Amino acid sequence: MAKNLFIGNISYQSSDDSLAQAFGQYGTVVSAKIIKDKFSGRSRGFGFVEMETEEQAKAAIQGLNDQALDGRNISVREANPRSSDSESSRSAPAFSAPQDDFGPAPTASTDDSQQLDEEVKATPEVEEINKDIPTEEEPTEEV
Repeated sequence: MAKNLFIGNISYQSSDDSLAQAFGQYGTVVSAKIIKDKFSGRSRGFGFVEMETEEQAKAAIQGLNDQALDGRNISVREANPRSSDSESSRSAPAFSAPQDDFGPAPTASTDDSQQLDEEVKATPEVEEINKDIPTEEEPTEEV
């Protein structure tokens, strides 16, 4: 069964082919993909490699973790399977980067955002600032 690996700290000069070539010395590379920014097309500095077997993946981790590839020491780890409830899973790879010691980044829902906006608007400081700003109900006098 194929095993997916997360590759971090990839040089901006690296390509999918150079990644596949480096990992190819440890077994059959099913796929190698450097993740790119969707707007600029520039590498985001990480990617994923899928090795044919778990043994080949373990050999690649031992052989390439903290080793130089195109001038940078890459980090190589097993990729975590992506959770199925993620909305962005439609366009993102099937595997995600491992979580760091701080856990996943907090997310806010639209309701949380609206509630926070209302709380900010209700503070005395904001009310003091807003008191002189005309609203739609109050017609402004032209000078």
